[in-house]
Amino acid sequence: MILFGPSGAQTLRLRVADSAHAAEIAEDIVEQAADICRSEIISHVLDPQRGMLLETSRLLGRRVFTLGAAWMVTGHAAFRNRIVAELLAATAFPDWNRQHFIDTAEMMAAVAIGYDWSKDVMTGGQRETVVEGIARLGLHPGLGSLKGASGWTTAGTNWTLVCSGGLIVAAALLRDDLAPLCTEVLDLALPILQSGLDQFDAAGGWPEGATYGEYGARYAVLAQEALQEAGLAQRWPAAKGGWLRHPDFPRAMVGPSGMTFNAGDSLATPERSPVAGWFARRDGDRAAAAWQWETPGKPHAFDLIWYNSPRAAESAGEVPRRQVFDAGYAVLRHGDSYLAVRTGRNRTNHAHLDLGSFVLEIGAQRLACDLGRGDYAAEGYFDPQKRFSHFLAQTSAHNLVFAQEQSIDAQADTIVDEADETRFAIEVSDPASPFRHLRAFQLDADAAIVADLLIPRGALPPAVTWQCHTQMPVKAVDGAVRFGGPAEGLSARLLSPSGTALTLAPMSGVIQQPIPVARMTATLPVPADGLFVACLFCHDARRPDPAGLSGWLTRIARDRWPDVHAMKRERVDG
Repeated sequence: MILFGPSGAQTLRLRVADSAHAAEIAEDIVEQAADICRSEIISHVLDPQRGMLLETSRLLGRRVFTLGAAWMVTGHAAFRNRIVAELLAATAFPDWNRQHFIDTAEMMAAVAIGYDWSKDVMTGGQRETVVEGIARLGLHPGLGSLKGASGWTTAGTNWTLVCSGGLIVAAALLRDDLAPLCTEVLDLALPILQSGLDQFDAAGGWPEGATYGEYGARYAVLAQEALQEAGLAQRWPAAKGGWLRHPDFPRAMVGPSGMTFNAGDSLATPERSPVAGWFARRDGDRAAAAWQWETPGKPHAFDLIWYNSPRAAESAGEVPRRQVFDAGYAVLRHGDSYLAVRTGRNRTNHAHLDLGSFVLEIGAQRLACDLGRGDYAAEGYFDPQKRFSHFLAQTSAHNLVFAQEQSIDAQADTIVDEADETRFAIEVSDPASPFRHLRAFQLDADAAIVADLLIPRGALPPAVTWQCHTQMPVKAVDGAVRFGGPAEGLSARLLSPSGTALTLAPMSGVIQQPIPVARMTATLPVPADGLFVACLFCHDARRPDPAGLSGWLTRIARDRWPDVHAMKRERVDG
């Protein structure tokens, strides 16, 4: 059986008997399964706002996986019988919403895995019903998408992995029942899965962020397991990207506060990664084993199926001071301080116009926050022509210095100082911008500097706006912003241009957030020979000098922009 293997029940029960922690997880899973048995059978429910079946598909997946794990642990027929009932209900649906094919893919994978687990206890009629339903509602629509080159087949997004992964799971597990159809689906879907896996960068980063990277990785894992179960392991594509290192990426996106870097449409609260244990068990990856238990939320059935003792993570080692992901993220750490920055491309799916935006934590307190994603049900939020009319996707909603909105064609690459792990810089290249723009970041144990060098390309805009958002209690004092509450004693101030004050503006009239948001801002004129801006976040008694970053940015600019002869280096008043 997929995921469990030929002796899955025995292996799982021995694991539970040998480990008090595994027994605790199993008890939770069994309680969840008992709750499922007391609930209504799955029904066809479309999201009324978005016309999607996705929540129903995900509900079925959670039910099948939970019931299956509980059945293996306890041997109770009630859990096995409930899987069969759920599958019969799902295959009686009028459709699996093929118009939004990711709904179909998740439904198909859940039903196929449930069928693989329970087919030996089904009647002949039940098996025929479920197999026919998977073919009619999933495999045939999927084959049409593959042959018609639907958008997800070439998108290189989470859809590419989830949709091709769901098809591969179903085709591999039903190959004995529907050989010609399943063979054709596998032949067409495997190269598309390969193209999706190649989107992971060498360090495991995913362009759409941790939320969507984990989602895609989950279906890649299930596809690989299905091929293994079907005796087709040799057909697994040799991915170019570093997808097997993926758990390093969501772990890097979480700061000491426990909040994630929620750039673009990613979430601010880390989501449980059901497949982290798979990565850990595959290669003895201690960092993945640590990530399996660091994230909040109820245990998933996969936490038991791919169980790793928390002791397996004890030698995971320190997280690196600096991590750069070519997928579009860069991170600095120092003890309880954390700084994460958005790089990459604005054309990335789920991205905002936010290259160079950052979040900052000092003392595990998030001083600079991202405002988060917009309403997925809002009109045009995913329409390329309308998306950036939504405020939360705009440049003006992010922690940036700007004269106008970034363009969709903007991109930013990271420049590291090999001799100094406390800093990095990015060059924001935007064909629509009136500036050439370098932005540098430096992080120490209890201080951070964010510095910008802007060199005009031609006609000068009247001014630029420097801004940063916070959900901490704040007040403006003598040109600086002082933080209160648990961040008492910390402040933010502009050291360059000298004498420039930060002001505060409430965001209550602009966005609705459960915790009030304030904007720290300054309006800055731009000299003809360029502008250097430096903001210092630190304890009031500490004033690191940003002159080092200024000099470094100037050297980078001269190397990268040899046609620029007049370079301004602001004299900083320490």
